[in-house]
Amino acid sequence: RLADSPIAGDNGFMIAKDVPYAPSHRHYSHLLMFYPLHTYTEDDPARRKVIEDSIRRWQSMPQQLEGYSQTGAASMNAVLGNGEKAYEHLMNVFKGFIMPNTMYHEGYCPVLETPPAAARAMVDMLLYSDGDEIRVFSAIPEKWKDAAFADMLSECGCKVSAKMTDGKPV
Repeated sequence: RLADSPIAGDNGFMIAKDVPYAPSHRHYSHLLMFYPLHTYTEDDPARRKVIEDSIRRWQSMPQQLEGYSQTGAASMNAVLGNGEKAYEHLMNVFKGFIMPNTMYHEGYCPVLETPPAAARAMVDMLLYSDGDEIRVFSAIPEKWKDAAFADMLSECGCKVSAKMTDGKPV
């Protein structure tokens, strides 16, 4: 018996009733019903549009976006099956936020959640599962011609292994 998420036309989800998403913010709390909770899914074209509009609006205000914002956007695009966009956001993390030793900071503050969230985004690109649905290589960008993983657990607890060579599952 959850309340419907408020929507502001082509700007997608609002923060709350009568509170549109503005100004820029690094977190995506207004999108939690889509990712990671999956209570609002992309199965219906109208709902998918709301989700895509929401991500677009959030990312269109880059002033406060940080590495964590990029990992969230990468995972969300992976769920939508958009490997190119997921890859773009993931590369933004590696180019601008995570240091070679995998440490991360925002301003003067060390932050712990971003490197593991980047790893999660890669997992979402390789294997997406929601309930009984399992999608292998769900959001692979064109640049990833070869990929493999072994014994990853899907949401339902199934072990999944897969290999892709030259862009084709083998």
